Order: sequence, then C-alpha cells, then structure tokens
Amino acid sequence: MLLLSRDANARRERDVTTTAAYLAALLPGSMVWWGEATKAWWAYIPDGGIGFLLEAQSPGGMARALRSHAAPAAAGSRAA
Repeated sequence: MLLLSRDANARRERDVTTTAAYLAALLPGSMVWWGEATKAWWAYIPDGGIGFLLEAQSPGGMARALRSHAAPAAAGSRAA
C-alpha cells in the first residue's frame, strides 16, 4: 500500500475536488465524484425520475460523456 504524506494527501484531495467541480459544471445538475474503490470517475445525471450513472476511467472520458449528454438536451431546448 502506498502511503502518502499528509501534504500529498491534501493536494490529491484538492485536485480531485477541483476536477469533480469542473466536470459537474459541464452538465448543470449533475454530480461527479472519484470512486476510490473503483478507481473510476462517476457522475449522476438527473433525468426526470430516477436518473442514471455514468462511469469513465479518466477525467477526459467523463468530460466527453457529460458533453454528449448535454448536447441533446441543449438541442431539445433550442427546438422548443
């Protein structure tokens, strides 16, 4: 098991928090987090009723997934 110094842990936590906030801002209403146990990024996307989860192995992958879900919603709102 890799043990990190207290400063390294704090820095890593800050990086994860900043990245999650950036990703969540790509799709307003979504919640994004890093799964420590799964070593993956997760997002909850509200979709009327229950909503659904997205999983990605990298922040870039999550950004692409979130943008793909934002695009149809934006297109639908323009059509209305």
